[in-house]
Amino acid sequence: MIKKRPCKICGRWFRASNREGDRQRTCTRRECQRERHRRNCKQWRERNRYLEKEGRVRDRLIKEGGGGAVRLKVDLEAVRDSVGPEQAVLIEEIVKVLNAGARDSDLPERPKKKK
Repeated sequence: MIKKRPCKICGRWFRASNREGDRQRTCTRRECQRERHRRNCKQWRERNRYLEKEGRVRDRLIKEGGGGAVRLKVDLEAVRDSVGPEQAVLIEEIVKVLNAGARDSDLPERPKKKK
Protein backbone atom coordinates (compact mmCIF):
# COMPACT_ATOMS: atom_id res chain seq x y z
CA MET A 1 0.00 0.00 0.00
CA ILE A 2 1.28 3.41 -0.96
CA LYS A 3 1.65 5.96 1.83
CA LYS A 4 0.22 9.43 1.70
CA ARG A 5 2.64 12.22 0.92
CA PRO A 6 2.48 16.00 0.55
CA CYS A 7 2.15 17.53 -2.91
CA LYS A 8 5.35 19.37 -3.96
CA ILE A 9 3.22 22.22 -5.36
CA CYS A 10 0.31 22.85 -3.02
CA GLY A 11 1.40 20.91 0.09
CA ARG A 12 -1.86 18.96 0.39
CA TRP A 13 -1.59 15.30 1.30
CA PHE A 14 -2.47 12.75 -1.40
CA ARG A 15 -2.11 9.09 -2.24
CA ALA A 16 -0.05 8.35 -5.33
CA SER A 17 -1.71 6.37 -8.09
CA ASN A 18 -0.85 2.68 -8.25
CA ARG A 19 0.81 3.10 -11.65
CA GLU A 20 3.08 5.95 -10.57
CA GLY A 21 3.89 4.78 -7.07
CA ASP A 22 6.98 6.39 -5.55
CA ARG A 23 7.62 8.52 -8.65
CA GLN A 24 4.53 10.70 -8.25
CA ARG A 25 5.40 13.99 -6.52
CA THR A 26 2.28 16.10 -7.11
CA CYS A 27 -1.40 15.57 -6.51
CA THR A 28 -3.86 15.20 -9.37
CA ARG A 29 -5.35 18.70 -9.08
CA ARG A 30 -5.32 20.49 -12.42
CA GLU A 31 -3.45 23.52 -11.02
CA CYS A 32 -0.70 21.36 -9.54
CA GLN A 33 -0.30 19.34 -12.74
CA ARG A 34 -0.11 22.52 -14.79
CA GLU A 35 2.54 24.00 -12.46
CA ARG A 36 4.53 20.73 -12.51
CA HIS A 37 4.45 20.77 -16.30
CA ARG A 38 5.55 24.43 -16.39
CA ARG A 39 8.49 23.73 -14.07
CA ASN A 40 9.56 20.65 -16.03
CA CYS A 41 9.45 22.60 -19.30
CA LYS A 42 11.52 25.39 -17.76
CA GLN A 43 14.15 22.89 -16.58
CA TRP A 44 14.24 21.23 -20.01
CA ARG A 45 14.71 24.60 -21.76
CA GLU A 46 17.56 25.49 -19.37
CA ARG A 47 19.30 22.16 -20.00
CA ASN A 48 18.79 22.34 -23.79
CA ARG A 49 19.31 26.05 -24.38
CA TYR A 50 21.64 25.34 -27.31
CA LEU A 51 18.84 23.67 -29.33
CA GLU A 52 16.79 26.84 -29.47
CA LYS A 53 19.83 28.90 -30.45
CA GLU A 54 20.76 26.42 -33.18
CA GLY A 55 17.24 26.57 -34.56
CA ARG A 56 17.21 30.37 -34.67
CA VAL A 57 20.60 30.49 -36.38
CA ARG A 58 19.58 27.78 -38.87
CA ASP A 59 16.36 29.66 -39.70
CA ARG A 60 18.34 32.84 -40.31
CA LEU A 61 20.94 31.16 -42.49
CA ILE A 62 19.00 28.83 -44.74
CA LYS A 63 16.27 30.17 -46.90
CA GLU A 64 13.90 27.95 -48.80
CA GLY A 65 14.86 27.52 -52.44
CA GLY A 66 12.59 28.45 -55.32
CA GLY A 67 10.99 26.09 -57.81
CA GLY A 68 12.97 23.90 -60.18
CA ALA A 69 16.21 22.21 -59.18
CA VAL A 70 17.20 21.80 -55.59
CA ARG A 71 19.31 24.80 -54.69
CA LEU A 72 20.69 25.88 -51.34
CA LYS A 73 20.39 29.57 -50.55
CA VAL A 74 22.41 30.89 -47.66
CA ASP A 75 22.48 34.40 -46.24
CA LEU A 76 26.24 34.87 -46.13
CA GLU A 77 26.03 38.05 -44.05
CA ALA A 78 24.23 36.11 -41.31
CA VAL A 79 26.84 33.35 -41.56
CA ARG A 80 29.65 35.89 -41.19
CA ASP A 81 27.96 37.45 -38.17
CA SER A 82 27.46 34.04 -36.54
CA VAL A 83 30.75 32.26 -37.13
CA GLY A 84 33.33 34.79 -38.26
CA PRO A 85 35.00 35.57 -41.60
CA GLU A 86 37.24 32.48 -41.95
CA GLN A 87 34.47 29.99 -41.32
CA ALA A 88 32.09 32.04 -43.50
CA VAL A 89 34.45 31.70 -46.48
CA LEU A 90 34.66 27.95 -45.93
CA ILE A 91 30.87 27.65 -45.74
CA GLU A 92 30.47 29.80 -48.85
CA GLU A 93 32.78 27.50 -50.83
CA ILE A 94 30.98 24.38 -49.59
CA VAL A 95 27.62 25.87 -50.63
CA LYS A 96 29.03 26.60 -54.11
CA VAL A 97 30.17 22.99 -54.50
CA LEU A 98 26.82 21.65 -53.28
CA ASN A 99 24.87 23.94 -55.59
CA ALA A 100 27.03 22.95 -58.56
CA GLY A 101 26.48 19.28 -57.74
CA ALA A 102 22.74 19.76 -57.38
CA ARG A 103 22.56 21.68 -60.66
CA ASP A 104 24.44 18.94 -62.53
CA SER A 105 22.54 16.02 -61.02
CA ASP A 106 19.46 14.42 -62.51
CA LEU A 107 17.39 14.72 -59.35
CA PRO A 108 13.63 15.05 -59.77
CA GLU A 109 12.10 18.37 -58.88
CA ARG A 110 11.20 18.88 -55.24
CA PRO A 111 7.46 19.38 -54.68
CA LYS A 112 6.50 22.88 -53.63
CA LYS A 113 5.19 23.37 -50.11
CA LYS A 114 1.62 24.50 -49.73
CA LYS A 115 1.24 27.69 -47.74
